[in-house]
Amino acid sequence: MWDGAIVGFGTSPQVNGQYTTYKVSKFRASNILEWENDEKNTSYGAWNDLSNYPLENNNLTFSQRHGKTAQVGRLDGSAARIPMVEMISMARDTTGKNDLWY
Repeated sequence: MWDGAIVGFGTSPQVNGQYTTYKVSKFRASNILEWENDEKNTSYGAWNDLSNYPLENNNLTFSQRHGKTAQVGRLDGSAARIPMVEMISMARDTTGKNDLWY
C-alpha cells in the first residue's frame, strides 16, 4: 500500500490543473513510502487509490501477518521491519513529524 503522504494525501494545491510536485530533497530517506497491507481487512477502502492513510476509518492498514512487526519500504529504497507498537504510535500521531505523516 502506498503512503498518501508522498502526494499530500491527494490534497496538494493545483496550478493550471496540475498537482504540485515535490523534490526528493524535501523528504527524509527514512520516510515510509509503502507498507504491507492488511490483506484480511479491506473494509476501509484500501484498494481504492494510491493515496492511503496509515489509519482508514480508525482501522490500521498494516498487515499483522508477520506478528509484532510491519514490513515497510522507505524512500531510500531500503526495506525494514518496524515494531507494530511503533507503527501504531506513528499512525496515531498525525502531527506530520514522523516517517508516516511527513
